[in-house]
Amino acid sequence: MFALGVLFVVFTPASRKITWFKNGSIGASGTNNEGAIQPSPTDVAGHTSDGTTSDPELPNPPPARSSSHRRFLTVATMFRNERPWLREWIEFYLMMGAEHFILYDNGSTDLPLEILQFYIDQGIVTYIPWPPAQVPPHGRPRTRLEESQYSWFKDSLETCLADDWSVHRHAPCQYAAFSDAIRRTKGGVSRWLGIFDVDEYIFPRPTSNFTSLSELLRREHENTDHLAVYGGTFGTSGHIDHPARRIPGSPLQALITESYTYRAELHRTPKTRTS
Repeated sequence: MFALGVLFVVFTPASRKITWFKNGSIGASGTNNEGAIQPSPTDVAGHTSDGTTSDPELPNPPPARSSSHRRFLTVATMFRNERPWLREWIEFYLMMGAEHFILYDNGSTDLPLEILQFYIDQGIVTYIPWPPAQVPPHGRPRTRLEESQYSWFKDSLETCLADDWSVHRHAPCQYAAFSDAIRRTKGGVSRWLGIFDVDEYIFPRPTSNFTSLSELLRREHENTDHLAVYGGTFGTSGHIDHPARRIPGSPLQALITESYTYRAELHRTPKTRTS
């Protein structure tokens, strides 16, 4: 459990019984997402809603949330060679109420700083080449929770640096980056940390009467610590290649949110092939 709110996307079959995703007040769009969110009575760390736990390995009571925060909503991601979509993604989440971004660049070769430098100069983006050359040192942990968090971060980063992960090779690097983002934003830095890919767009549904993600979080989730969003699948929407322009002849690059608008059914089941 973390002493800040964490909002993230989970890709999981809608048929699986998971208690978090029943609300309907948040929608998602882009090439990968569509869904709704709801906090669980028991969070991912095993604490119940009254703050207690029966697991002797978990802190009991859980860490106390800071009484004040420098920022309300920070968004983090790890990316590689996604320059065409960075500006749209940042501007979208600025409209959704994000105040700061932590961007982990996992070896891009398409010159993303040409897009990001403006936001860096404005203090909106923290840009971090990732991974670092070695695991950064950590001071003596004050609690078992801090010890566990650093152990997870260290193990993930060492696996990332070894580069011998056979499946989803970027996953350990992502785990380490997002663990680092949590460490950077806890302790009164940010009330919420959203962890989204560059093609994930989370927004209030039109029927919710909210105009931004931050507004919804302030009004509906004041005492919530973790939220997870169903991830759906947006397909090619008829495109063979990524659209180059918003309309033919326009100098403006096509937007993901305009170009990919067709998704698969949420409650679909995998088809079984028979020979």
